[in-house]
Amino acid sequence: MESAEIRRRWLGFFEQRGHTVVPSASLVADDPELLFVVAGMQPFKPYFRGDLAAPWPRATSIQKVVRTPDIDEVGKTTRHATFFQMCGNFSFGDYFKELAIPLAWELLTSSLDAGGYGFNPELLWVTVYQDDDEAAAIWRDATLFAASLALALTFPIWITVNYLGSPDNGAIFAGYLGSLLLAGGFLAIGSCMSALTRNQVIAFILGVVVCFVFLLAGFPLVLDVFRSWAPQPLIDAIASLSFLTHFESIAKGVIDIRDFLYFAMLIAFFLLATAIALDVRKAE
Repeated sequence: MESAEIRRRWLGFFEQRGHTVVPSASLVADDPELLFVVAGMQPFKPYFRGDLAAPWPRATSIQKVVRTPDIDEVGKTTRHATFFQMCGNFSFGDYFKELAIPLAWELLTSSLDAGGYGFNPELLWVTVYQDDDEAAAIWRDATLFAASLALALTFPIWITVNYLGSPDNGAIFAGYLGSLLLAGGFLAIGSCMSALTRNQVIAFILGVVVCFVFLLAGFPLVLDVFRSWAPQPLIDAIASLSFLTHFESIAKGVIDIRDFLYFAMLIAFFLLATAIALDVRKAE
């Protein structure tokens, strides 16, 4: 995709979503603090500062930029350039991260025919700034929503089964509830592992390992390793840590408050650990 096509798609996407297309300002900054424009938001500084009232609630632009702050790095890396153009979307009191994040994701992952960039969402990694708890919460809510949506898409199967016969709807509903709790547990663990390290590959590996530990804890093969030497209370304790032990009980339609407490406490524990880990990194 050529740069002209990237620009066209950017402006078209945000214009369709209520943003006014603002032409690029002069490269020579109309700003007593700077000689050249060094960022896409610079021409909008008077509006962000409150010196002037913004003429639009939303704006988008492709701003010509001379990047002088890191000019010493030009030529040393493939990601530093002297002159380039910044794509930007801006809100002046209209929305913040709660909409900016979904808009960015939609633009990246929408198909080319729909006006997006056509990236495969399975190949994208999401990151947030180390102390940006608000953005992290938005992404966590989005992933839980995605899991809920995936379950909701199976509702036609539920309706079809009811049409063809007389299933145990209580057990089916319990299975959906158990699946949501299971997804919440996985997401809480993944969030915690991501907070423990800046390297997202390591975070992914840690998350997979911890999730597998909680999955396999109740498997007979695992418990057999302990049965030869461990007392029964310890074996029962290990089995009680397993996701599957509690999930299978719920999926069978057995509503036991202990299973719900297990998932609630596990999710709360890993979310608390996430918050603590982020606080420690902020202090650093």
